[in-house]
Amino acid sequence: DPKQNQLLALGALLHDIGLNESGIALNRPRSDFSREELLIYKQHPTLGTQKVREMKHFDNTVLKIIAQHEEHIDGSGFPTGARESELDPLSILVSSANALDRLLTFEKIPRHDAVKKLMIEQVGCHPLNQIQLLGEIVKGF
Repeated sequence: DPKQNQLLALGALLHDIGLNESGIALNRPRSDFSREELLIYKQHPTLGTQKVREMKHFDNTVLKIIAQHEEHIDGSGFPTGARESELDPLSILVSSANALDRLLTFEKIPRHDAVKKLMIEQVGCHPLNQIQLLGEIVKGF
């Protein structure tokens, strides 16, 4: 569905908008964040959703992607700890891609190891088929 693809692209593009004014140096692993930085970081989906909602004219699916992109299907994500049945399917897809991006970009895990690490450490957090699909995409680069 072309409209769903557009909403997915827009939500994925805007998913971290809540980090723009955080003041956190993001180019490092989350494990290096101070307690205060982690608290601020965990607020970014909610802050981003509020910011985009104030702009008006954004589809509710885009807002859900921004709000839910750090959630995990097993309920271990944030900000609400929602489970798969409570999440928008497009949010789950962005969450999976976001997790892989974090490993590649901020954790500096080599491409060939990042999908393996995601598979081993976060398979219950993200759908297996999505992790496998991301692996195929990364292999193509």
